[in-house]
Amino acid sequence: MSKKPFLGFVLLTHEKPAQILRLIERLNFMFDDPPIACHHDFSKCELPLDEIPQNVSFVKQYVETAWGDWSLVDATLKGIDILYSRDDAPEWFILLSGRDYPIKPADQIIKDIKDSDCDAHMSVLKLVESELESEIEKRAFKKYHKLEFRYPSLIHLLQSIRFLKWWRKDIYLKRSMFTEWVIPFSNEFNCFYGSQWFYANQKAASEILKFYKSDFRVQFYYKRVHAPDESYFHTVLGNCKELKVCNKNWRHVNWAPGSSHPIELSMDDLETLIQSDDHFARKFNMDKYPEILDRLDEHIGYVDKTRARN
Repeated sequence: MSKKPFLGFVLLTHEKPAQILRLIERLNFMFDDPPIACHHDFSKCELPLDEIPQNVSFVKQYVETAWGDWSLVDATLKGIDILYSRDDAPEWFILLSGRDYPIKPADQIIKDIKDSDCDAHMSVLKLVESELESEIEKRAFKKYHKLEFRYPSLIHLLQSIRFLKWWRKDIYLKRSMFTEWVIPFSNEFNCFYGSQWFYANQKAASEILKFYKSDFRVQFYYKRVHAPDESYFHTVLGNCKELKVCNKNWRHVNWAPGSSHPIELSMDDLETLIQSDDHFARKFNMDKYPEILDRLDEHIGYVDKTRARN
């Protein structure tokens, strides 16, 4: 009987095929062809499937993904599901995007995970109204305690149903006896939030899949809030008393003040990445800043086997 792989990966991809192939090649080099499950949104771009290694499984019934939408949660769930349906399902998995890249050698990544006594590593904060401190926390609390209602524009409705447009209205629903039927959170079931990207072991993965298949009320609610990918998995794992979640996701991200999207990393960030204790970083753009990826290859000890043979 073959030994169970320690580490596997779930990839969420939708653009830059060459960069996706490069990431897969590096993961295969570093972790000896680990089990990889990929949800690729083929509606955004094609992938050269004939160039994909056999250790990569694809979600066949992919969903069309959109930023800040439930589709990202759905895509992640599908990726986790097919990864743990494999005969070589790993002890741990790491969720990556196609714009992520390793910034530490494999032995360091594995050591840090093994040295931890956690079941999941994610950037996570419990959103309790009486304990909120920063403005960011207060905004996050409101974001996940309101629903989006849509109603027809009367002018366009009168013009023609074919050109019906919808206005969007966000209404903040404070927890009370009148909103309990809508908002799933309570003193016994708290709301958590954090970065979309995380690590989890097989026990945590099983809890994620079991919760998804059994609790439709929470799923129904998160389909109606913005950025559910930054709260759904955190809430599922954060409320499971049998799991220990560490508030660290080993991901370096460079944010511009006030922006909702990370800054693309360049050679100016190389020293910071090398000195960081994080394992992966994002976002990279191989077309625009290829040199930093080449330098990171040197740092992680990557050797091009094709060139080495020549």
